[in-house]
Amino acid sequence: MNKESATGTGQGVLLVHPTGNQNVRQAAQALHESGRLAGFYTTVAWNPASSLAKFLPTKVLRELLRRSYPDLDPNLIHTQVWNEMARHLLYRAGISIHSNAEKSFFGVDATYRRLDRKVAHDLSARRATPTAIYSYDDCALQCFQVAGRLGIKCIFELPAVHYRAVDEMIRLERELNPEWIECLGGVHDSPEKLARKDEELRRADAIFVASSYCARTLDLFPEPLNKPVYTINYGSPPPGPPRQITRRTDPLRILYVGSMNQRKGISYLFKAVEQLAVAHEVTLIGGVNPKYKCNVLLNALGKFHWLQTLPHDEVLAEMRTHDVLVFPTLSDAFGLVILEAMAQGMAVITTPNSAACDVIQHGENGLVVPIRDANAITEQLTRLAEDRELLHRLGEAGRRTAEQRSWARYRAEWSAAMDQCLQRLRQVQP
Repeated sequence: MNKESATGTGQGVLLVHPTGNQNVRQAAQALHESGRLAGFYTTVAWNPASSLAKFLPTKVLRELLRRSYPDLDPNLIHTQVWNEMARHLLYRAGISIHSNAEKSFFGVDATYRRLDRKVAHDLSARRATPTAIYSYDDCALQCFQVAGRLGIKCIFELPAVHYRAVDEMIRLERELNPEWIECLGGVHDSPEKLARKDEELRRADAIFVASSYCARTLDLFPEPLNKPVYTINYGSPPPGPPRQITRRTDPLRILYVGSMNQRKGISYLFKAVEQLAVAHEVTLIGGVNPKYKCNVLLNALGKFHWLQTLPHDEVLAEMRTHDVLVFPTLSDAFGLVILEAMAQGMAVITTPNSAACDVIQHGENGLVVPIRDANAITEQLTRLAEDRELLHRLGEAGRRTAEQRSWARYRAEWSAAMDQCLQRLRQVQP
């Protein structure tokens, strides 16, 4: 791991994200490949060649490998290790850090704010001198404030839909499905946190999003944003092998992958399966955040084959043994699991409040159903169980779609959009 005191200078784009998920890693690689990466600020950057590796349990090593960046120059990576490591150790020890999470010293919110503050400090001290800074929701306010004073352009990525769309979704769920409301993320966000989100958007000079659905949620912002919005769809893993047509007498193998909470529309999946009259098997993969535990969810999960966690390669392997992914999300900025399942040749049933609006043509390479419509899910599952040629055709078409949407394509499209964005921002007078 890099020392926390590591600093650097350079003209280009400074990338900031605490956990470095897949799309962040690809953005960092795109910047590095183009020579524009001025630095990458994150919490943990694991060196797979570290001598510590032989002393660590396999599960810990798997988690750390998700935080390694072998394609980046280590001199450009700046870390803030100890708070993040303490957060994970406390969680694994069963010590709850999620109550009043926004104020918890070791909570996720605190981790984001702390990294934001570190970047702002290094900008103020001129330890980092980029021409632009690229940061994400909940981790941009303080560094954008300093960057604005220094004439550094601020580029913001909204990795989740705008919170006012979530507020509207919560309002309707409270009316239509009240017993599931405690299983819904975003219910307890404070006014201070929401005000911070608004100010990050105001201070951004440009905005990146992953889907046209996510871009549309910005229309709910109460004032004109008057800044360019770039929509770049995320990428897909390499496609799996072609599939064989299954027999109609075989049970329909149904899979759900994602967080076990109501924002993903999980109750509508449960209801749809309860109504299903054809032979079927159901597997659920995903954890339950302690904040969203409720009896109705836990009781429902007890009826199915539920795997709380699996390494990513094993999730893809499970996809190859199932027929159809059901992802009935109420609101998702993209939903990477959609393309991942398509890449493995699965038929996909999802909603328009996701990447479906950009990557799925209904009836051609997947199926799109309205949100909150368990009956529509049941109808489509029945149709696939009874028409195995349709099931196979959708899966193979989806696999071809995913093949055309590789992460290499994402990097190329993201890099081209970044070129356009930087050129446009240079033409704007400060």
